Amino acid sequence: MVDRMQELSTQNMEKIHDASMDLLKDTGVSFNDKEALDIFKANGHKVEGSIVFFEESDIQKALKTAPRRFTVHARNPEKSVEIGEDDFVFLPGYGAPFVMDAQGNQRQATMEDYDNFCKLIQTSPYINMNGWMMVEPSDMPRARPPAREPWTALKWPASSGAARKISWTRLYLSL
Repeated sequence: MVDRMQELSTQNMEKIHDASMDLLKDTGVSFNDKEALDIFKANGHKVEGSIVFFEESDIQKALKTAPRRFTVHARNPEKSVEIGEDDFVFLPGYGAPFVMDAQGNQRQATMEDYDNFCKLIQTSPYINMNGWMMVEPSDMPRARPPAREPWTALKWPASSGAARKISWTRLYLSL
């Protein structure tokens, strides 16, 4: 098996952890949902407008409630993946606005690029699942609800299908 993950040193993990805790405490996280903001307020979090601030103790408390391992179920059960403990998955990053062609030229991504990335992910032995929006297609109107991308992700699912839950009703209504 190919070693797909290089471990971080304890010092580097502590740096990432400390920087993350500083961001959560000093910068906070924006939530654009009144119900979520009300829940955070009711549970004693500092809330300013749409920004919620977290103490490290809040994060530790939440982590204690999370499962140590879980399964992302695929339409094909043989393609389901386990995440947690010593198991992890690889999936593409989100929404690159540009792609590079075979000649090394950078250009704006298109829906055809998105389709091709879905096909590449599906056939790759190294990528476990589709992370949803690998590229932002510049040739698709942004004002419309996204319909083509979920369709392509479902047509060319990676090992466990799209990581993001897709509403069939939303997909149907947006066509």
